[in-house]
Amino acid sequence: MTIGRLVRHSLTYHARSHLAVVLSVLAGSAVLTGALLVGDSMRGSLHAQALKRLAGVDQAVLAPRFFTQQLAESVRGTASGARSCILISAQLTHADSRARENRVTVIGLPVSDTGPGGSPAREDGVVLNAELARRLGAKAGDEVIIAVAKAQVVPAETLLGRRDDLAMQFRLRVSGILPADAELGGLALSPGTQLPLNAFVDLAELQKRLRQEGRVNAILHFGAVSFQERGEPVIEAALRRAATLADYDLSLRVDEARGYVSLETRRILLEPPVEKAAREAAAALGVVLDPILTYLVNDLSRTDQPEGIPYSVATAIESERGLTLSDGSPALPLHDGDIYINTWAAEDLAAKVGDVLRLRYFVSRPFGKLEESTTTLTLRGIVRMTGAAADPGLTPTYEGITTTNRLSEWDAPFPMDMKRIRPKDEDYWDKHRATPKAFVALTTGRRLWAEADAPFGTLTSIHVYPANSGMEGVTNQAGNVSPRASGDPALLAARFEQELLRRLDPSEMGLRVDDLRGRVERAAAGSTDFGMLFLGFSLFLIAAAFLLVVLIFRLGIERRAGEIGLLLALGFEVRTASRLLLIEGGLLALVGVAGGTAAALGYAWLMLTGLQTWWALPGSVTFLSLHCDGSALWIGPIAGFVPAVAMIAWSSRGMARRSARSLMAGEIESPSTARGAASPWSTRLSVLCAVAACLVAILGAQRGSTGAPAAFFSAGALVLIAGLSGLRAWMRADSRRPIAPGSGALLRLGVRNARRHPGRSLLAGGLIACATFVVISVGLYRRDVTQTDFARSGGLGGFSLMAQSIAPIAEDLGDPRSRATIGLAPETAQLLRGSSIQSFRVQPGEDASCENLYRVSRPRILGATDAMIGRGGFSFTSHLDASPAERLNPWKLLHRTFDDGAIPVIADANTTTWLLKLSLGDDWLAVDERGRPVKLRLVATLVGSVLQGELIIAESNFKRLYPSIAGYSFFLIDVPPERAEQVESALEHDLSYLGFDATHTASRLAGYLAIENTYLSTFQSLGGLGLVLGTLGLAAVMLRSVLERRRELALLRAVGMSRVKLRFLVLVENAALLAAGLLIGIAASAVAVGPQLAGSSQQASDAPWNQLALTLLLCTGCGMAASAWAARTASRAPLLASLRRD
Repeated sequence: MTIGRLVRHSLTYHARSHLAVVLSVLAGSAVLTGALLVGDSMRGSLHAQALKRLAGVDQAVLAPRFFTQQLAESVRGTASGARSCILISAQLTHADSRARENRVTVIGLPVSDTGPGGSPAREDGVVLNAELARRLGAKAGDEVIIAVAKAQVVPAETLLGRRDDLAMQFRLRVSGILPADAELGGLALSPGTQLPLNAFVDLAELQKRLRQEGRVNAILHFGAVSFQERGEPVIEAALRRAATLADYDLSLRVDEARGYVSLETRRILLEPPVEKAAREAAAALGVVLDPILTYLVNDLSRTDQPEGIPYSVATAIESERGLTLSDGSPALPLHDGDIYINTWAAEDLAAKVGDVLRLRYFVSRPFGKLEESTTTLTLRGIVRMTGAAADPGLTPTYEGITTTNRLSEWDAPFPMDMKRIRPKDEDYWDKHRATPKAFVALTTGRRLWAEADAPFGTLTSIHVYPANSGMEGVTNQAGNVSPRASGDPALLAARFEQELLRRLDPSEMGLRVDDLRGRVERAAAGSTDFGMLFLGFSLFLIAAAFLLVVLIFRLGIERRAGEIGLLLALGFEVRTASRLLLIEGGLLALVGVAGGTAAALGYAWLMLTGLQTWWALPGSVTFLSLHCDGSALWIGPIAGFVPAVAMIAWSSRGMARRSARSLMAGEIESPSTARGAASPWSTRLSVLCAVAACLVAILGAQRGSTGAPAAFFSAGALVLIAGLSGLRAWMRADSRRPIAPGSGALLRLGVRNARRHPGRSLLAGGLIACATFVVISVGLYRRDVTQTDFARSGGLGGFSLMAQSIAPIAEDLGDPRSRATIGLAPETAQLLRGSSIQSFRVQPGEDASCENLYRVSRPRILGATDAMIGRGGFSFTSHLDASPAERLNPWKLLHRTFDDGAIPVIADANTTTWLLKLSLGDDWLAVDERGRPVKLRLVATLVGSVLQGELIIAESNFKRLYPSIAGYSFFLIDVPPERAEQVESALEHDLSYLGFDATHTASRLAGYLAIENTYLSTFQSLGGLGLVLGTLGLAAVMLRSVLERRRELALLRAVGMSRVKLRFLVLVENAALLAAGLLIGIAASAVAVGPQLAGSSQQASDAPWNQLALTLLLCTGCGMAASAWAARTASRAPLLASLRRD
């Protein structure tokens, strides 16, 4: 008979025992492969969903400012898939029910647009997508109120910024509801699991409502761009080629009379990249460049006068070109601390050269406050009102000021005392308009007036002159012919504009191309590797399955000991017999793995269903579906087959090496392990771990809420090790002492028999103990919002409410003096008495909290004010080495500076660990608004905070990185909890025009904790299955023990022990191991989570006691049922046959 034929017959004859091995391998392989399939499915589902929400958009220009629609049309001429549109964040409120949604994107598309997906917009109102309509309860014909941030051309926090005009509202009728499957209805340009809320408005109508006729702020490109132009991606090249000065809010004004060209901006202050490009363009053309900074002086007087000239324009200059002193001589260069005034001002002040003049002027302070500052300068000369001194063009055009006919008609965004304006001041305005009355050096002007506004720019205009009047035909170093001063200034303007545009980088000016498809590809990898996560969740299930493989296969071959002995007696070599067992086991493993691969699909489907239903992952994850990239279907089976075969080989080791006689006689019991005293190292380890557990628990109690959970969990783990070491020492102890007769003798005999094979028993009992510890500890280690979180050092930081606004607020919402200005009613201000409000600047970004399953590349960044940094609050899990003051308040680390220019950042530990994959001291590479990379260095991490998902930097650094973001749009509100509900309603009512939306911090934190608890529930459920499966391993252990001791048990029957007592004896053996494992696991769990539950009655009451009890009862029931089966097998063994073998 050949080996193959023998294996085939053996597989058929022992099919029942082999089926158990196959099912064990199938279970382990299915769970292992299924976990990998879950990972594939998560990645595949996230990728498919993100691509679906892009609706065919591959790239986009998402600008922080509006640019001309003509630019978008020019780009479309090169990239045919480009579509111009407006994208703005808004709050929508149902006009009747007052239901509102704060996370809405209003999309302006031309009704006539025939691009991909068409245009959902209609001419006669707003079209809502299905999800937004459902949340608002809106239907066609209803009206909605749309609140948006008003586009600010002039930065709101500069002198001429409109701090009180940051938002606007308009009302539209709902003209339609997009079906849920509409392609553009689900458009979302940032990956996320939350359902998009979109409202579509005709582009022309939206431009009119926003007062941005002919301008857009986005270009969407549908379809891949597969070619490049001059080494530059096509859209970037098209932007660079087609952009005009108007797209950058710039203009060139030609002064024919004075022979210069003035570069000016609608933003009043020229941005730093513009100044840099202008200087480079001037150098390339070989022309002269004069930088100008013009500012308003509230009062100009001699120091010995109480008041002087009100509301005068002063100009800081780098060159005295065109200034003539009163005596007819050219003006000399000004130095820092010097000032020139014109003859009109000198006459009005009766000032003479050498006098000290006092200037009062506004400077910007935090929260957009204007503070009047004073400086003194020495009068170095009086200039005639001719040439540059008579040029009103030195002052930039500003609607409502330079365009008025009278000084008293100014519509100024800053406070003015109109009573101070004199008739002579009106006369000056009538004749000279905004012609400066004073001149200072540029260094002086920047020091006095532009230091706070430096991120916005430090110049109001740049005048460009030819180098000299005789430059015709002169070629500069760049090979360009310079125009003549006396020739055509328009030619100078044309050449300068050409050079300037060549040097302006669209990305630095906010026109950056975003590779949306590339971002989706990277984000779809997920914030967490769910394959590895579910592999970890299923660890005990897999371990229990492969333990069963070992025990059941070993049990099967021990039952066939006589068969193996007969083969050896017939002349089979030991090697051949061993190979026979290995081939047989390998085939069983192969069948099990094949079945496991098929079952893995069902397991993965079940897990995905659980994530969408009873485990309820964050956001809307109904899009999850089964995906497989192929690798899981070969990696999983191999990873299941190799350990299965290894387990089978290990379990069959030595069986074929026994003598044929002993095997045929059924002697399969291993020689008894010599016992004497208990193993010294086991006893010592048990005592040592118990003492260490006590010390760690005491330390944890002293560390408070931050370190206590980790300390108590560590103490529980030490108790687990101590218990298992003690169990091993007990099993190895001397068991030769006779058992005294009497009541309980049978019970003591059963317990002693549990020590018969220490290694085998410890393996089964240890698996149950570990599984019990993890399942109970994880199940009870659920965090809920407790009273501790409401403390300043808790997860809520002492704040009862948190809020966001669609439009930024330039005023200090926490300052009682500013509340009336913002629009708060007196009743609301009264409610806020005794409360504090901390404001944050916001750079929008992706959600980096546990609610987002996507990998984050652009997290949201908050700018914390000095007031917030000084206040402190929240609990920190770690921070960099700090000074005593920083240790007392780690928020002060945000003011730290690093030699390499890195900016300190604070974030929640969950965000840094799971989503950003950062450790303390690591750098996160962010991008500022000019497109330049910036390193954010993690200096401290919060623990369990409501600020999860945010990166927080100091406001001073925020303004440097994102100068165009004015005002504050995120708020933490410290108000007594009993007034929180009233304050929430009052603020949302009074500030509805700003799109203000408040929520309870406790609710937000509870949402985050619920997600953490979801993962714990998943682990608990799968771990519980592993625990139940582990008890089946006990059954195999006991059945093997019964088979080994058939003659011993038969002898007990022969001397008079009844079947009932024999069953009880075997039952006690199994129950002792089961009870030991459960009790050690429960004791360790009690140490790990007991103190936390004792300190929180709410958490104790919310614990899933029923689920845990059900798991333990199921485990105990399975274990006892298995024990009963083993006992029944023992009692039914043939008495005479077993004794005859002796």
